[in-house]
Amino acid sequence: GIILAIGLMMMWSAFFLKRAVVPITLIAVTFVFGGLARLSASDVSLLFSADIFPSLIIELVGFPLLAIWVWREARSDAVTGECYG
Repeated sequence: GIILAIGLMMMWSAFFLKRAVVPITLIAVTFVFGGLARLSASDVSLLFSADIFPSLIIELVGFPLLAIWVWREARSDAVTGECYG
């Protein structure tokens, strides 16, 4: 249910980025908190296994970059006057 809602929100934001800035940022922050919660695991060797490490990097690096990109795009659209939604 939640993953479906996040996926639908991401698809919707592809068409209406200007309206989806805050929800996309909140989704990104949620994933970052999930990545930080993984760091509290008692067995650190699991975090660096091939199964978990790629998703941890995406949660801690990829999603903050996504949020920064969305904010910069929305701000540049506001400056240039372009509107996609």
